[in-house]
Amino acid sequence: MNFAPILTAEPAIQLHIITVIIALITNALILTMRKGTRIHRRVGWVWAVTMILTSITTFWINSFDFAWGFSPIHIFSLVVLFNVPYAIISIRKGNVEAHRRAMIGTVVGSLGIAGLFTFTPGRIMWEVFF
Repeated sequence: MNFAPILTAEPAIQLHIITVIIALITNALILTMRKGTRIHRRVGWVWAVTMILTSITTFWINSFDFAWGFSPIHIFSLVVLFNVPYAIISIRKGNVEAHRRAMIGTVVGSLGIAGLFTFTPGRIMWEVFF
């Protein structure tokens, strides 16, 4: 692995990578723990905040300019900015199923699909791992 591309990247990209790493770790913890417990809620808040920060940082990352500095991957950022608050509101209203669907959709879409796009040739994560 070559970490030089990360160390020389723009601050927005570095912050983005840090928040993604925190989101991946907290996501793994949440998946392994019992749902609805105090620790689930606390780790969930850390995950939610880091996912919101991750999404916000993408608006300063314009390495693939599709339209006015944005790319199709920015759609995932908008979905996260909608889904995370929706999931929190849903669980506060007692709608566990809506909360679960919103969270799974957020993880699959943003950490899964969008995450895979970061490993395409020419992107920083490609340079780090390949």
